[in-house]
Amino acid sequence: MLPTKALFSLLAAYASLASTAAVPAAAASPEDKVLVFEGPFPMNTTLEGPDSSSADAPTLSKRAVCLWSGSNIYIPDINEMVRQLQNDWPDQLKYLPARSYASWTWGAARICAQNWYYADNTHIKRWEAGWAANEAKNHCCPGGPSSWCGGGKQQAHGDSGLPIDIVVRHSSSTCYFSSSNPA
Repeated sequence: MLPTKALFSLLAAYASLASTAAVPAAAASPEDKVLVFEGPFPMNTTLEGPDSSSADAPTLSKRAVCLWSGSNIYIPDINEMVRQLQNDWPDQLKYLPARSYASWTWGAARICAQNWYYADNTHIKRWEAGWAANEAKNHCCPGGPSSWCGGGKQQAHGDSGLPIDIVVRHSSSTCYFSSSNPA
């Protein structure tokens, strides 16, 4: 039996490998793609994120913030992931402990759910994550239905009412980044 710390290190190393694998943008047909959920993973506490007592603390935001994830995201992949999250088991809750993130990946698109709070745990419904990702896409991806997008961020809420950042990124991008430097 591995000690807890060694087991966590092994799992963290495996998770980093799994979440950094590049996925061909539009090469696979929809039949070849699978919606993958990963997490929750602890955020690196050495990087700066908002503190609930600071001016950078998450606040209610009605508008999406457009981001550049370093790679273009194929909009049909975002649309299909949103469709699945909002229609297939939409009330299913995913646990987000304090200072953690989790993600869903479909083709070239990744939706990241981030809980920046240091002491508050919450759950997020698949439907809520899909709604926020769709809002970010609609605000930040003005191209046609078969075009490409850089990504975006929209705030959703957990079952406890806690604000959760939902970030649409390219599937080869990591979910964790400093909130003060989201690129």
